[in-house]
Amino acid sequence: MTQRRVASLVVAFIIASALSACAKHESSDRTEAALPIYPQATQVGLSPKQNAKNAGQMLAIYTTRDSFDKVRGWYQTQLPPQTQSAVNEKRREATFALFDSRTRTVHLEVSGGQVVIYLSAAAPSASASGR
Repeated sequence: MTQRRVASLVVAFIIASALSACAKHESSDRTEAALPIYPQATQVGLSPKQNAKNAGQMLAIYTTRDSFDKVRGWYQTQLPPQTQSAVNEKRREATFALFDSRTRTVHLEVSGGQVVIYLSAAAPSASASGR
C-alpha cells in the first residue's frame, strides 16, 4: 500500500472510533435542547399558561414507573462525561447539569410511586449573558 492509502485508512479508523465512542449519547430521543428522553417515559403536558411563564426557557416533564436507580443510571450513561451531578439518596432526587453553550439540566425525583423527570434549558440569550 502507498503511504497515502495507509494514512487515509488511519484517519478513517480514528474517525470511526471517535464516532462509536460518542454513539451512546446519540441513541435516544432528544428534546429541542438536545437532552436525552428516557425511553420508558411518558410526557406530561404543560398548560399554555405554564408555558407562557417559562419566558423562553425550555421545560419538558416526563414520568416513568421504572425505579429511580434505573432511571438515574440510564442518564449517567447518556449524558456527556463532563456533566456535573448531585444526588440526595434519602429524598430520592438527582440533578445533572451541563454548563456548555446553553445551561441545561435533568432533574429526577420520586413522587407518587413514579419517577418524575424534568428536562430544562436556559434561553440562549440568558445562558450567553452568564446568568
